[in-house]
Amino acid sequence: MDFRALAAIDKGGLVMFSLVCLTLLIVLRLVIDVAAKLIFFLVIVVRASAATITWHDAPRPRAGQ
Repeated sequence: MDFRALAAIDKGGLVMFSLVCLTLLIVLRLVIDVAAKLIFFLVIVVRASAATITWHDAPRPRAGQ
C-alpha cells in the first residue's frame, strides 16, 4: 500500500486520528492504573477494618487463665 498516496488524499486527517488514538490509549491506561490502586487500597482498608472489628469483639481471656 502506498502511504504517500493516502497522505496526499487525506492531509492531516490520518495524523489527527493517530494522535487521538494515542491520547485515548494513554488516558485509558492512566484510568485503569488509578482504578487498580483504588481497588487495592479499598481491599486493604476493608480487611484492616474487619480485622479490628473482630479483634475488638473477641472475648477477652480472664485473669489467671
